[in-house]
Order: sequence, then C-alpha cells, then structure tokens
Amino acid sequence: MDMLAASRRLSDDEQDKLAIADVVAGLECAWAAGDGRTWASYFAEDADFTTWFGLYVRGREAIADVYREVFDSFQKSSKLRLHVRHLRFLRPGVAVIHLEGTIVGSGEQPPTHPPFVPAVIMTKQDGRWRVAVFHNTKDTADEYLGSGGCSFEPMETLR
Repeated sequence: MDMLAASRRLSDDEQDKLAIADVVAGLECAWAAGDGRTWASYFAEDADFTTWFGLYVRGREAIADVYREVFDSFQKSSKLRLHVRHLRFLRPGVAVIHLEGTIVGSGEQPPTHPPFVPAVIMTKQDGRWRVAVFHNTKDTADEYLGSGGCSFEPMETLR
C-alpha cells in the first residue's frame, strides 16, 4: 500500500469512527426521548437484536414495536448511557463495537460498574452506518470472578 492510500484509509477510518459515534449517540437520544421508531431507525432493515435476557427480535419494524412497548412501560423516562470499549473494522464498511451500557431511571444514580455489555456489528449501507447485529449481554463477571477480580480499561474511545 502506498503512502497516499494508507493516508486515505486512515482518514476514512476516522470519519467512519465519528459516524459510528453519532449512531451510538443517536441511540442514547432516541432512548431518552422514549421513541421506539427513532431507536429502530439506527438499525438495518433486517437487523438481528438479542436482549440480555435472551429475547431475539429480527428486523427494524419488530425492533420498533418492541421498543415502543419498552419505552411505554418499564423503561419510561429512563436514560441509556453507552460507552465504546473497543471498535474494530473487520473490513471497509463492517465494524464490530463492544459497548458498556447503563440505564438510569429518573432520580437514580448510575451504577459504578456497567450492568450490560453489548456487542454490535455495524455495516455501512448507502454511505450510512447502521446496526446489523446488536447482542446484549448482562455483565456478570464479578459474580464469577469475585468483586474486583476483573478490572478493565477501555481500549479505545471514539470521541
């Protein structure tokens, strides 16, 4: 690879990282607004979504329907916080992102340790990054490794 191509790839990666950060921020904003349709708009038409308790949902419309109910019931007025642990491009237009997630209800303090750790695959479609796979996992490392047995520093921050 010549220097110009390497420089262009680096620049493209930085732009893509910023675009992916915008998707993550958009998910947080849609959650805060309690808007299932907007939440789902960040997903690919045929996206796969698995909740931390194992519910599997396929497709943007189904995700919108599920999250409309979620936002109207037990997550009403809650805030979602997502932090990027690590982002890796598998190839141009495909990225895997490991997140830390916290949901805080109105008036609650955020926990010191993120309760869930989603793994997300995003693809670039028509110049726009979308979530193709969102697999959420409850973080139970302390239960298995003991409190303080697993310390972790984020490998990369997007912004």
